[in-house]
Amino acid sequence: MSEAFDLSVWSAWFAQLDRTFVFLLVLPLVVAVVGLWAAYRDREMENRQRDETKPDRRSTVERRQRRTHGPRVSSQRYN
Repeated sequence: MSEAFDLSVWSAWFAQLDRTFVFLLVLPLVVAVVGLWAAYRDREMENRQRDETKPDRRSTVERRQRRTHGPRVSSQRYN
C-alpha cells in the first residue's frame, strides 16, 4: 500500500509510458475542463446581459402601483 503514495514509483511509471498514450489519456480531461469553463462563462455572460436589460426598479414599482391603484371594475363588491 505504501507504493501508492511513493512519488518515485509514480514518476518511474510515467517515464515508461508512451507520450502518445499520455496525450490520448489526458485529452478527454482537458476537453471536459474547457467545456465546463465555456459553459460557465456563457452563463455568466447571459446573466450580465439580462441584468443590463432589466428595467429600473423604480419604474417597475411605479408600474405596479399604477396597475394596483387603478379602478377595479370587475373585482368590486357591492353589499
